[in-house]
Amino acid sequence: MLLFAPLIQQDTSGDYKTLEPWANLWTHYISKVFLKAYLEQFQDNSFLPEKKEQLPQLLKVYLLEKAVYEIGYEINHRPDWLPIPFKGILYELGGIDEEK
Repeated sequence: MLLFAPLIQQDTSGDYKTLEPWANLWTHYISKVFLKAYLEQFQDNSFLPEKKEQLPQLLKVYLLEKAVYEIGYEINHRPDWLPIPFKGILYELGGIDEEK
């Protein structure tokens, strides 16, 4: 999942609660469009799993690994942005339902 970082940073403004559902919708739509195009382009390559059923798990592991890396980066460079990777981890583990 891609999070729209500039919107997340606006959590102190009154617009955040209004804009967050739209940012989540945009994020899900763009992610699905990108993944569909990517898989169509590289469907015959050996770096993708042979069984389509394995793809969601592989993608989830990648996104979790990326979010953990981002926690380390944000701690060292932008501690105020730590909620972004934490929110991504919670979403991937099923702790946040953003598809409202």
